[in-house]
Amino acid sequence: MLPLGQFDRPPTPGVRVRLYLPPEALLQQAWRGYGWPLGGLLSGALCGYVLAAGAGVGVDSGTAVMAALGTWLGIRRSKRGFDPLLRAQVLDA
Repeated sequence: MLPLGQFDRPPTPGVRVRLYLPPEALLQQAWRGYGWPLGGLLSGALCGYVLAAGAGVGVDSGTAVMAALGTWLGIRRSKRGFDPLLRAQVLDA
């Protein structure tokens, strides 16, 4: 959804707009979108393996379950506090 408050004048349908996202904000959003889920996957898989091996049960199922849980938690964490710093400008009249 476009931040309508960022436009110098309200756009109408069919009008071209220019959106600008600072490089720092893009890096932060990339970390949120890819880093947290990947970190959750890896840490969940590691914890699942260690817990399953320590409990003496099948490490494959423990690793898979905890990897899925860690990925889910990482995705949930990545969605919190999303506030893009978009700059918007209407190009056509």
